[in-house]
Amino acid sequence: GEVEYGGVRVYQHGIMESIDDEKTVRWPKSRFIGATWTFTAVSVWLCLFHENTKVFLMSKDEKTAEDADDPDSLFWKIDYVLSKLPGLLKV
Repeated sequence: GEVEYGGVRVYQHGIMESIDDEKTVRWPKSRFIGATWTFTAVSVWLCLFHENTKVFLMSKDEKTAEDADDPDSLFWKIDYVLSKLPGLLKV
């Protein structure tokens, strides 16, 4: 697909704008479109910079949600995003 500066795909802008506008975002997810990474990164951003924010991420099973040693799991992706923050933003 088409990639813009910073590695953000064109369709990801719509996802991020919907979240920023506080709209409910739902769509059928296919593999390899970056949806999990997009929602993981946006969820970290929401939790760090928006008080009283609740984020709900769902996975197909417990292993793909919680296995911190598996790069396919949500927790691994969250840890990865947090590890890449500049020192000033690390919690």
